[in-house]
Amino acid sequence: MGAVLIVGAGAVGGFLAEELARIGFSPLWLVDPDTLAVENLIRHPLGAPALGRPKALALAGKIRRDFPSCDATGHHADFLGLPRDAV
Repeated sequence: MGAVLIVGAGAVGGFLAEELARIGFSPLWLVDPDTLAVENLIRHPLGAPALGRPKALALAGKIRRDFPSCDATGHHADFLGLPRDAV
């Protein structure tokens, strides 16, 4: 399958990224400037061990572990501030 860029690794972006990895999309690039907070836990695919970690980086790591054939990369950044060649 093809490459996908997901801007926002929150509840919707997180589940979307996992589903795309599950069906074979690769590579996945995840971009999000936020860290996982307690209030995110109820609706986010990352669990308590990821608290305080950057969402995009933690989610990319989880996807690589759960779906080894998926090349997932996280960027802890604001998408609009990334240089053009970053993803």
